[in-house]
Amino acid sequence: KTYVFIKKTIAFIISILLASAMAGCDSIAASGSSSDIYINEVVSSNSFSLVDEVLGSPDWIELYNPSATSVELEGYALTDNLKDPHKWTFPAVSIPAGGYITVFAAKYEGDEELLCTGFGLAKSGELLYLVDPFYNVVQQLEVPELVSDVSYARTADGSYGYCSSPTPNAENSTDI
Repeated sequence: KTYVFIKKTIAFIISILLASAMAGCDSIAASGSSSDIYINEVVSSNSFSLVDEVLGSPDWIELYNPSATSVELEGYALTDNLKDPHKWTFPAVSIPAGGYITVFAAKYEGDEELLCTGFGLAKSGELLYLVDPFYNVVQQLEVPELVSDVSYARTADGSYGYCSSPTPNAENSTDI
């Protein structure tokens, strides 16, 4: 009888500890979660909307962090092919609170400070995905066919539209 009592007591204590540990996880606030990141603007046919002295004028993708905290992007990825969800993975960089980060959609293996996906964007349109480090799709964006130096940009209400004046690393124009 003593053995059964001890066994039940241990099982009870373990279940109390597990329940309190699981409840405690809910109270941990995640700093800058993936739901705070958006694909904010895309240019798939760039001539002069964003020019880099090393790369010239490749396509580009801008992410936006509307939250009040910085978001660490290391391990997040951009892809145009869900069969390869981490086609290009972010190095140790972050987006400041209320900030933007622009990634060039181009092949480049030089300076690691230049964020380059290693793949371009189809001018005729395609799907673009932002994927978290655990392979969850954070956002899927259907980028339509774009003419040169016109972006597909996110509006304040979360919808997307065409913008004839792209705004890399800045708030999108209200003329969308």
